[in-house]
Amino acid sequence: MSNDERLQPTELLPEMATLDCGTLNFGGDDIFTNTENTIKYFGQRMIELGIKPELEVFDKSMIDMALRLYKKGFIQSPMHFDLVMGVNGGIAGELRDFVFMRHSLPAEATYTVAGIGRYEFPLAMAAIIDGGHVRGGLEDNTYISKGVLAKSNGEMVEKVVRMAKELGREIANPTEARKILGLKPLI
Repeated sequence: MSNDERLQPTELLPEMATLDCGTLNFGGDDIFTNTENTIKYFGQRMIELGIKPELEVFDKSMIDMALRLYKKGFIQSPMHFDLVMGVNGGIAGELRDFVFMRHSLPAEATYTVAGIGRYEFPLAMAAIIDGGHVRGGLEDNTYISKGVLAKSNGEMVEKVVRMAKELGREIANPTEARKILGLKPLI
């Protein structure tokens, strides 16, 4: 697809949309292509439309790209990153990798972590402990525990909520979540 075809969902003016910050080998012949010029174009278009980017990063170089493009004005602050970890071709999903990625982010940025497959819940726990946020669901993992298929996204969210509460973290309500993400309050 062309860049403009890929941007068609932004014509619906969502408040937030994913901005992938680099190219990734997904394995085999699958390559997810995002050149620097594509990322600049998407970032500029999101600024023009008032759409906050969710800066999706699959490895450290993508964080570096986002920070370079922020300095050049193609991405605005406050920045929100989604650390997608455990994808074939990207950074692994071990705790050391989470710590490395997390400490590569600007102090004022918010982040979610999305652990793929078996990494989903251990990385969710790490993010909760660190004060970050969690992205989860059937897009990233189909198992609620080893060998047990999840019945729904809701079941997965309930598990993360239980983990957060056990660790003493409150769950943000929609108004609080909007504030955390730097989105305008609903009227």
